[in-house]
Amino acid sequence: MEYANTIWNKSAYKALVAELNSLAEPGYKAFQERLCTTSKAEILGVRSPYVKKIAKSVAKGDVSGFLSVCENTYYEEVLLKAFVIAFWRCPLSEKWATVEAFVTGIDNWAVCDGFCAALKIRENEQAFLLEQCEKYSQKELKKRIKEYVKRQSNIHELSSLTEEIDFEDLAEYMKSGLLEDIQKRLFGVKKDERKAAREQIFQKSIMYSGAKTDIAKKKVVKIVSNIIDILHRFYFSKVGKGAVLVLAEVEDVMEDGFDKVSRKIDNTLEKNSLVSIDSAIKAISSGELKEVENKINTFFDCISVVHELSPDY
Repeated sequence: MEYANTIWNKSAYKALVAELNSLAEPGYKAFQERLCTTSKAEILGVRSPYVKKIAKSVAKGDVSGFLSVCENTYYEEVLLKAFVIAFWRCPLSEKWATVEAFVTGIDNWAVCDGFCAALKIRENEQAFLLEQCEKYSQKELKKRIKEYVKRQSNIHELSSLTEEIDFEDLAEYMKSGLLEDIQKRLFGVKKDERKAAREQIFQKSIMYSGAKTDIAKKKVVKIVSNIIDILHRFYFSKVGKGAVLVLAEVEDVMEDGFDKVSRKIDNTLEKNSLVSIDSAIKAISSGELKEVENKINTFFDCISVVHELSPDY
């Protein structure tokens, strides 16, 4: 169900909670209860991606209205609230009071981790965030937030609203189709095939990420390029030393073969004033047809030597 145009009241919120209940899985509930032992709220057993999907829809609409009616009966309601605040597309300074009020009520690691991972601090908001740290006397807290800002800067290359990237949808592509596409990129037989596969990966990644600006698209390409390079190194590391040795020997044989052909052509050219059009015409005019034929045959003989890897190469 979509919530971008929802007018929030108790009835609308009740419908949302009903949807959460419909997505609950008893097995996952038991699993989550073993993990989140400190949660005061009852756990329904709804997987995080479903909660995120609902939160993204809510965040496109009246967030203030939603926050005014949401409750904390279920763990998933608290997690949903965390994601909605994180995805809320407004400056950090405008929602800071909401952030502060929310974090004081977090009572389990899952909501804490989910909220921190979803909340993106943009470059022009770093100064504001550090200013907020000044009100806290604990040096450790300030140090950790500074480290978080730095880490976000390195990972996400913090962006403005218009340059924002949908990392969740990009991650879905990485989990579903990226590995298959990378197989073509890394193991394609022809160079053109591998190049086309690389471009296709970039285009798909940009589409999934929702990148609109050139800056955002470049960031997506950079992220995916790094992933391709990592996988390339991974697959190469799985190649045994024996295979690497064989490749080295093949390369040596090919180089030796090319050198021999090159030397044979050079020697032939030195001994025979081979095929220039002018010399051939002159020889033919002089009736030296056999001489021309011999030189041509010698030339083709020297460039059609049997390769040492024949017939396998």
